[in-house]
Amino acid sequence: MDEIFDICDQVSVLRDGKMIMTKDVTDTNMNDLIAAMVGRSLDNRFPPVDNTPGETILSVKGSFYEVCTLPR
Repeated sequence: MDEIFDICDQVSVLRDGKMIMTKDVTDTNMNDLIAAMVGRSLDNRFPPVDNTPGETILSVKGSFYEVCTLPR
């Protein structure tokens, strides 16, 4: 969405069939734009995710090939 601020003079947001806002890009920022799009403020656009691996549920040893043929 950075290109909006690079190439546009104004930005309009429609949500649920209603005009939410129209502003000059110099009068808004990314957080305001996102809040208008989703209908709430996003305190953290990229929240931390816990990707701690758990117990192994599948283990494959050796090699295998999947063959897919398409009809002509």
